[in-house]
Amino acid sequence: DLTAYLHKNAEEHPVVIAQTPFASIEDRKLMAATLFETLAVPRLLVKPQSCFAIFASGSNCGLSVDFGEDSVNIVPVYECESLSSSPPKHIGHM
Repeated sequence: DLTAYLHKNAEEHPVVIAQTPFASIEDRKLMAATLFETLAVPRLLVKPQSCFAIFASGSNCGLSVDFGEDSVNIVPVYECESLSSSPPKHIGHM
């Protein structure tokens, strides 16, 4: 039982998830369904990692540059939202 493993009752805690720039809609739907139906979380917020990075810097607008092990993702953020008209730029293997 996951609740016993976490030592917390999931039904009492909202969940915040930072998603990767290229997460598919199907993956997000499955994740949300699992959290709501299996763990009965009361609330769920899913935002792109880039939005959390800009928010953590004390702003709500900026350019998020995420350096990973084998890639770099560049995402413009305005008012804590990734700009949908500008898909994330993925620079392949470094």
